[in-house]
Amino acid sequence: MSTPEQLHQFYGPEWNTRDTDLDQYEYSGYNLGEVVRAGERVLHVNCGNNPFRGMIPNFQGIDPVNTNADLVTTLEDYVSTHKTSRYNVAFCLDAFTGTEEYIRSQIALLMQKMHKRDIRIYWRTTTVGAYPWTFDMHNRLAEQFDYH
Repeated sequence: MSTPEQLHQFYGPEWNTRDTDLDQYEYSGYNLGEVVRAGERVLHVNCGNNPFRGMIPNFQGIDPVNTNADLVTTLEDYVSTHKTSRYNVAFCLDAFTGTEEYIRSQIALLMQKMHKRDIRIYWRTTTVGAYPWTFDMHNRLAEQFDYH
C-alpha cells in the first residue's frame, strides 16, 4: 500500500499541488471527458487536483492526500468501505507506483469496483519514479486483466 509519505517521496513536494494541465497528453488528457458515454460511472484513482470534476456526470475522484478530491482516501480503503459502488470507467493517470506486485494488486483492487462487462480503464504511467515501465509491461497487465 502506498502511504501518503511514500506518495510525497515519489512525487515530491508538489504532490498536493501538482500541475493538472492535461492539455499536453494526446490520449490521456482532457479528451478523456469526451470518451465517457451517457450513463456511465467514472472513478478517477489518485485524482490529484481532480481536473475532471464538473466535466463528467456520475464521476468520483479519490486521492489519498489531495483535499481537492471528492473523497480523500486510498484505493484500499475505498474498496473496503464502498462495497456497492460500481463503475464502467476508471482513470488511473500516473496512479500506480511501486513494485510490479503492488501495481498488480492495485489493478486487482480496482477490478472489484468495476462492472463485469462494458468496462474500460484508462491508465497513464509516469516516466520517472520507482517502476521501470515499458510498453511490454502495459500490454502484459492489460492482457492479464482482460483489457485491450
